[in-house]
Amino acid sequence: MATLPTLRGEHIALRQPRGDDLDDLFALFGNADVTRYWSHGPWTARRQAETYLRDIHAGASSGQLLQWALTLPAHDRLLGTVTLYGFARDHARCEIGFALHPGHWGQGLARDAVHTAIAHALGSLAIQRIEADVDPANHSSLRLLESLGFVREGLARERYRLGGGTQDSVMLGLLSREYIAERPIAPRLAEQTSPFSR
Repeated sequence: MATLPTLRGEHIALRQPRGDDLDDLFALFGNADVTRYWSHGPWTARRQAETYLRDIHAGASSGQLLQWALTLPAHDRLLGTVTLYGFARDHARCEIGFALHPGHWGQGLARDAVHTAIAHALGSLAIQRIEADVDPANHSSLRLLESLGFVREGLARERYRLGGGTQDSVMLGLLSREYIAERPIAPRLAEQTSPFSR
């Protein structure tokens, strides 16, 4: 199994998800507030967390899905996740997604974690463009991404079918040359090497 590098933000650490994260992973994606704007409804069985963790490890091994556990260094429990996925290596492009348990909303942790993952993508992974898609009603996530330099580039209508209805997606993009001009791009690595560096 490939090992993700541990990344340090101002207040958070992003590390490889582990087997002892299963209960916290289930609590995260079993929460209806977390999955309100997600591409699936809340989990209802712990085995869904077990399958998800296997998929995370498989994605890391293939280099196509890099999903970190968002933790506080002092406690090291999974509070959320940050994911780089949808890699188009020939085009130096990927997508980003994130989730945080509602008990930790409003503390700046998601912003710190997303900034840290972006810095890793643009630096160590030599990514030139990062994309995100967000439900138009998810104002908090839109504000977070736009505060980090993402630009709204369009609206994909009825992109997801959930709960008997449909959801649109706001499509956003971030270019490395614009981001680097405004912000530093070097997260502190707890592990200095990355198996995904280009």
